[in-house]
Amino acid sequence: MPVAESNEEELNPSWMDKIFFEKALQSSENDPFLTVTSVQIERATVPGDNYLSAMYRATIQIVKGDKTEERSLIVKTEPTGQAMNKLAADGNVFEREVTMFRDVIPAMNRLIEEILPGKCQPFAAKYVYSCNGPHKSTIILEDLKKKGFKMAERTTGLDMDHCLLVMRTLARFHAASVALKDRSPELLEPFMTSEVLDTMENDFQDVISSMYTNIAKEVKNWPEYGEKYYNKILKVAPVSAKKYVEGRRRDENDFNVLSHGDLWINNMMFAYSEDNNSPLDLRFVDYQISYWATPAIDIHYFLESSTCNDLLDKTHILVEEYYQTLEETLTLFGYQHLLPPWEEFNNQLNKRGAFARNCVFSIHCGALADRNNIPDMNKVINEGEAFYCSHIYMESLKTLLPLLDAKGWLEVH
Repeated sequence: MPVAESNEEELNPSWMDKIFFEKALQSSENDPFLTVTSVQIERATVPGDNYLSAMYRATIQIVKGDKTEERSLIVKTEPTGQAMNKLAADGNVFEREVTMFRDVIPAMNRLIEEILPGKCQPFAAKYVYSCNGPHKSTIILEDLKKKGFKMAERTTGLDMDHCLLVMRTLARFHAASVALKDRSPELLEPFMTSEVLDTMENDFQDVISSMYTNIAKEVKNWPEYGEKYYNKILKVAPVSAKKYVEGRRRDENDFNVLSHGDLWINNMMFAYSEDNNSPLDLRFVDYQISYWATPAIDIHYFLESSTCNDLLDKTHILVEEYYQTLEETLTLFGYQHLLPPWEEFNNQLNKRGAFARNCVFSIHCGALADRNNIPDMNKVINEGEAFYCSHIYMESLKTLLPLLDAKGWLEVH
């Protein structure tokens, strides 16, 4: 979660020095004679961009053979602040993400390349190196920014072109995971359980419940909204965290895939056409809470957090695009028989309605947070500091509340 910087060491970690990067690159490039001559470190993100990690950009000058070269790398380390650091540690998020970047995603990329040669891009940045100390758990990745990728503006949400690209890529990601589980099940064994789920309900019950309560107080004053929705929101507040966690847990009777787990607008980067208007390519980032479960997790998480206001009542178009791409990709893999019929698939989405509601009341609220009023999540969790809801979010909620209510997702189930 976004945390205010507290000291110079957090801004410029002294351990990210020439020796550290020399070891990392010698290992990654299998070159014991590679040397690092200089390192420049800067923060790669700002408060509000990331939640369970601190991210840095390293510009490195190296000597490799008789050539001098430059590398730009992203370094992910443990989050600052006690509360979020504890959640990351209890949830085993860094070990999980290392396995994703190092082993699972490259295997899925290879599978997609076999059935769609030259037509699909990798699902993530290239893995370079990781270590568990002596300072902090750390992952080093290629710098996607140097390849022209950038984050979209979270406070406006994604338009139809962006969303269609996300849904197609997500469907291929899920389909590749189904093929991988059949062909190399040992790679996915670590993702059959989720330590984060075991700690999330207790850690976030008060936070999520207070968000519901604060939103309800605001809604109470809206003409034509307060009388209809105020009591409904208050009624579901006490069970909100429980329903959020339940919605994430796997049902063995469902069609299941490897979920990204945290698929919101800031966990993806886009490459654009020359006029900078059309998104051409996409990489997902932050695979810290990936888990084998229903695709409804990723679909709801994305649709209820990251679309622009104009698409809030058009998400069925995006679900249809996802399903069509999933069906096509599973057919190419030879696993089309595993895909549930369209009606059954929709039932699987609808029974996660409480989870979708929680994405609206928590993830969407965070995605639309005012840049000048970013919450310090350590204070929110430890001190009960209120989670501020921006004006943009409240305007969005005026569209979302009737949609949630029409689906029965504002009821306690």
